[in-house]
Amino acid sequence: MSASHLQAAYEPRRWSHLPLERPLPEIARNATETLETQREKRRTLMEVSNPSICN
Repeated sequence: MSASHLQAAYEPRRWSHLPLERPLPEIARNATETLETQREKRRTLMEVSNPSICN
């Protein structure tokens, strides 16, 4: 998806009927951060439990 597609998806008038407290880009960014954090934790756990995998 291109940036212009994402921009269009976040146009306020299109989503004005939704009861959102936060703007959609912020929600999307938080979701992305959560996924990255989970990935980091998994990688760390793998390194701790089996160091030979991640050399």
